[in-house]
Amino acid sequence: MLTDDIAPTDGKRMLYLIRPPRTVEWVDLPHHVLDIAVEHGGLDLARLQWVPTEQIKFHPAILRLALRSGVPCSAGIVVKGTDLVPYTWLLELYEVSKKPARLQDLPNEDLMEFLTPGWKERSRELDERVAQSMLDTITRAERELAEELANLPTEGVVQHWRELGGALPDPV
Repeated sequence: MLTDDIAPTDGKRMLYLIRPPRTVEWVDLPHHVLDIAVEHGGLDLARLQWVPTEQIKFHPAILRLALRSGVPCSAGIVVKGTDLVPYTWLLELYEVSKKPARLQDLPNEDLMEFLTPGWKERSRELDERVAQSMLDTITRAERELAEELANLPTEGVVQHWRELGGALPDPV
């Protein structure tokens, strides 16, 4: 699992509600709220002030993660923001990788080459190393998401989702 120090956001202060048929809402509350609800039972987290999220769009991978780590409530499944990091981090990496490593040629490249012979070649090599590092990070993130999704879903959560009329992704 990705560690908190490299995670793109502080998901420790976010809870997400996945609602049938395919909506994602969030509330800015610490994770221990979810832990308290589980510990005391009977606390319906659907009563919180959930708002639609624009940061995370519904995707079957989000539901698959929620089916493994989420907690049922009357409106859907509540999941900690950090439990969605394997998916959200990968999305962010994909977005960053679309941007060129160099936004433009440096205005003084020829001067730098004159002053420091080999400048252009070293810059090209650095760009290649950065691109390879990005590919390696994406590969690792894809593997970590696949590892999380290889875990079995929680049967009670799956049943709850079905009872709410939610369709299950394929694969679950």
